Amino acid sequence: MTAAVEKPDEMTFEETIERIREIVSDLEGGQLSLEDSIEKYREGSKLIEHTRQLIADAELRISELSASAAEG
Repeated sequence: MTAAVEKPDEMTFEETIERIREIVSDLEGGQLSLEDSIEKYREGSKLIEHTRQLIADAELRISELSASAAEG
């Protein structure tokens, strides 16, 4: 298992997106074994979930800032 899967919470949004792109490229390349493909898919799934959480957190912060600006 790669470090990206073990600690995706330490990756920035941009790093996560770049790693997902690399994984997609590897999977589309057709050069991986079945086991490697499964592992890459698993890693990509975890990174996508991390990315969704980063987006949800950003949306919440923006909502809070918008509400705060409307009050003040």
